Amino acid sequence: MRKLIIPLIAVILILGGAYAIFGPNGPGAQSAPPPIPTGDTVVPPVSVEGRVVPLQYAWLRFERSGMVSAILVAEGDQVAAGQALAQLDDRAQRLAVQQAEANLARAQARYAQLLAGAAPETRAAAEAAVQVAAAQATQVALSVAAPDEKAALAQLAEAKAARAELLAGADPEVVAQAQAARDQAAANLAAQRSALAAAKVNAQLAVEQAANVLRDRQADYSRIHWENEELKQRLGEDELPQARIDLEAAALHAVQNAEVALAQARINAEQAVQAEIEGIAAAEARLREAEARLAALLSPPAADKLAAIDARIAAAEATLARLRGDPRQAQVAVAQAQVALAQAQAAQVNAAPREEEVALAQAEVAAAEAALAQARLELDKLTLRAPFAGTVARLELRLGELATPTAPALLLGDLSVWRIETIDLNEIDAARIAPGAAVTVTFDALPGVALPGRVIAIEPYGTDRLGEVVYTATIELTQTDQRLHWNMTAVITFNGS
Repeated sequence: MRKLIIPLIAVILILGGAYAIFGPNGPGAQSAPPPIPTGDTVVPPVSVEGRVVPLQYAWLRFERSGMVSAILVAEGDQVAAGQALAQLDDRAQRLAVQQAEANLARAQARYAQLLAGAAPETRAAAEAAVQVAAAQATQVALSVAAPDEKAALAQLAEAKAARAELLAGADPEVVAQAQAARDQAAANLAAQRSALAAAKVNAQLAVEQAANVLRDRQADYSRIHWENEELKQRLGEDELPQARIDLEAAALHAVQNAEVALAQARINAEQAVQAEIEGIAAAEARLREAEARLAALLSPPAADKLAAIDARIAAAEATLARLRGDPRQAQVAVAQAQVALAQAQAAQVNAAPREEEVALAQAEVAAAEAALAQARLELDKLTLRAPFAGTVARLELRLGELATPTAPALLLGDLSVWRIETIDLNEIDAARIAPGAAVTVTFDALPGVALPGRVIAIEPYGTDRLGEVVYTATIELTQTDQRLHWNMTAVITFNGS
């Protein structure tokens, strides 16, 4: 038996040596051809860090400076879109709105009165005066109390002077003032356009500057974060100095502040565009009003006014002729002049308004409407309103304190839906995923909780962080957990495919 075992062992050793030499990994083995790739690529799972964010959130600020007079919500309150959240002292602006409303009502009343013409009672009185004058003209008065000849001459001279003044047109000084007002309104319009355009450009530049600051703050945070990661690997997960932890937290807070500043800069840019539209509209309304006033001064005298003055001249001449000539003839002439005067006055009462007067009244209404709209807009800007429905997360207001457009007043977020945003998705991993990709999300604060989700968007623009380009991917959770809170740390695993 022993003799058989020894040869068997020798054979096994020889076969093993030959396999070692000529086997697939031995020096005598021929190299196998590389595998031919198939159409399906197996992508290992990708894990990145992220944070829990609401569906929508924003730091809100007042558009104007002022003392806080009312805080209408508390932290944790749910509010609707458009709901008033806080109020600045608006007493002075409310008075300005009341004044603008009164000015508009006065301008509208003038315009309506101009279009309506004289009241029915005034028209009836003018017609009655014509009838009375005609009746008196048929009578033959034997005697009339003789007025003083000097007074009659004065009346005639006054009527002739009024006619000359009417034909001469408006006072050159008044016309010059109207022209100057028109030129000033045109200059104001040009200046308003230039100033508002410059303000819009400055607001747009502020957006670019805020975007640059945000990129710098993101780069600083990335550098500190990865430095801390290297320190953790060298020192241990729990041995990272507190100063480094605080430094990273401060860098993250700086990124968040820069994001808020960029959002506010964009809001300011939109407001500058709206202010340009409203300011130019108001300046154009003032220019139209000034042009209408000038046109009214330069227009020729109305025929009805000239006829009324001619009737006054005829009446004065008739009175003077009666004093100097035959009493009966003078009385007839006076009666006829009185008829002409009454007819002229009736024509003036019934005359339609001139185009220049209508244009001036319309311009006054338009200017009053623009002033009222501006006053109401300024009043509304003293109330902070919710741009969307959500929950008040933080309040930075105190009653009686001064609020300014540069200071955050309130943090509002829509907490009805939670989403996850990545913070360290590099360009290689970003190229391997696409919207609709399935993910699994875990949370440092909720051990054992793993929620499914899917990618709904990947930021098209990457940010350079320590020489590495990173992108922000937004994750929609298909399941949720009531214990989730804003800014919780999350780990997102993109399932391989």
